[in-house]
Amino acid sequence: MKTKLTELAKTLNIEWDEALKLRDTKLETSEWTGKGKNTWLTPQAATKIELAADIPPAVPDVLYARHVRNCNNPQWIRAKIEGFTGNPATYDILIPRRLHGKLEGKRFPIHAITDEKGTTYRYAKLTGRYN
Repeated sequence: MKTKLTELAKTLNIEWDEALKLRDTKLETSEWTGKGKNTWLTPQAATKIELAADIPPAVPDVLYARHVRNCNNPQWIRAKIEGFTGNPATYDILIPRRLHGKLEGKRFPIHAITDEKGTTYRYAKLTGRYN
């Protein structure tokens, strides 16, 4: 059953603006519907927001990228991340091998994972040993 974002914000004791920011940075657009205070979340999205409110690094940020070119290694591609400007223009993205050659020119969600060594990017729906 879907959950209203305003009700979830009240339950978690967080401000509406903070809940909206979590929705924009931690969720894919397919996980919520509506606009403004009439935003509804899927059950999985509500769980992600609850976890992100308690432990922000536990839920990676969701960004969108567009394929630029393939790499020699079929597990990696070069892509331009929306909203990023400057140098470098493209970034390495880890993808499942089954998608090699199938993302040309397409827009897809990615996760930005930041640790002490830096930020790495991976395909958001990556399953298997990397998840």
